[in-house]
Amino acid sequence: MENVEDIFAEREKIYGCKPEVSQTLVGITALVQPELKIEIKCIAYLNDE
Repeated sequence: MENVEDIFAEREKIYGCKPEVSQTLVGITALVQPELKIEIKCIAYLNDE
């Protein structure tokens, strides 16, 4: 997996040294159709009521 250090550095800039977030990194070697590459960004909020 490339650029993992960059990903964690950017996450640290946003959330601080010990972020209270979860993430999943998935590495693949190739795409069937590389032109269909997308990025999905999601933020989840929990209701503590």
